[in-house]
Parts: sequence; C-alpha cells; structure tokens
Amino acid sequence: MISSILMVCVGNVCRSPMSEAMMRKRLPGCRVESAGIGALVDSGAEAHAVSVMRDRGIDISSHRARQVSAAICRNAELILVMDAEQKYAVEQNYTFTCGRVFQIGQFSRFDVPDPYQRGREQFSDCADLIEQGISDWVGRIAAI
Repeated sequence: MISSILMVCVGNVCRSPMSEAMMRKRLPGCRVESAGIGALVDSGAEAHAVSVMRDRGIDISSHRARQVSAAICRNAELILVMDAEQKYAVEQNYTFTCGRVFQIGQFSRFDVPDPYQRGREQFSDCADLIEQGISDWVGRIAAI
C-alpha cells in the first residue's frame, strides 16, 4: 500500500486541506499532507472550508498553508491535484514527480473547481467532489 500522499491545490486553504483531512480519515495508516502551488503561506483554512468539514465530523481549524517544494514532493509516493493545470505545474516544476501526479477526479473524469472567496454552497459542492474522488482512489491506493 502507498504510505505517503500529498494533496495539492493553489492556495492550500480550501481544496487541499479538505482533501488532506478526508483522505487521512479514510486511510488512517497513511501519511497524508497538503501544499499549494501558490500557497497563502501560514494562512488558516478558509472559514467555509472549516465549517463544511466540521459538518462532516472533521476538524481542520489548525491547518496552516504551506508552499509545495521539491522536498515535500520527494516525500510523497502519490501526489493528487485538483485539475490538469495543477498536474502540469507540479510535473514541470518537479520533473522527478512524473508518474506520481494524478488528478483526484481522474477516474470519474472531473476537476474540482476552486471555491476560494465564494459561498458556503460552493465549498460544500467542492467537498462532495473531493469525497467522490477520494472514494475512487482509496481502493486503488490500498491495492498498490
């Protein structure tokens, strides 16, 4: 089984913190982290993200954003991003990650749109997509 996963989005305050927490809950024996391509370094998760996750029984209130880096990528066996642009950005900036970077919605063929500075409904829709993507990945991850 894969033992380390990195969840990546842009700011590391919305999608990747939610996906990190959900994946960690689904795969408790796996080290799951998150980072952003253009991280709002040291910022907490967006209030709507915290609220939506609280409603799902997960606390992300202590999350602090961090910038993706070569070291962080090297420590991840699997890197999951929210869309094709992020996949391209990670692979271009960290060429050694090729073959380890995939979209979270790859199997059901969807992107997870960025809810940043939008309403709670968009964050909830985002969390639903993330949950679907994680469900698609969990069985595959356990089998690897």
